[in-house]
Amino acid sequence: MSSVESMRLPINLTEAFRDLVQIGIALTSERDLASLLDLILSEARRFTRAEAGTL
Repeated sequence: MSSVESMRLPINLTEAFRDLVQIGIALTSERDLASLLDLILSEARRFTRAEAGTL
């Protein structure tokens, strides 16, 4: 790992943790099951950078 990559890693981890916290907040506030499942799938796809996903 180069020094530039090691400098980027904490920022990426911080951003990832921030995203996970925001996702968690959104999940706990959603009451509708269909919307909740849609949110889970959408955020999982975004977080993993997947093109598609299924539940």
